[in-house]
Amino acid sequence: MKDFLAQKEREVQEIMMQVFTQEQAMEMVLTEEYNKGREEGREEGMEKGKLSIAETMKKMGYSLDEIYKITGLML
Repeated sequence: MKDFLAQKEREVQEIMMQVFTQEQAMEMVLTEEYNKGREEGREEGMEKGKLSIAETMKKMGYSLDEIYKITGLML
């Protein structure tokens, strides 16, 4: 009986480690995807900001070459 219980305890511990490892893996994937989404959002925001600046510069009479040099946007 003692050996049987020891074996079952090991099995339970192995199952718990697998579940814990799966939870860790899922958390890592979710964190990575969250960070990727934030970076994509940041890049999109920067691009929109540059476009807004370029529009303002064009209204103020800047040449396309000047706008390109300042914003880096290909117009």
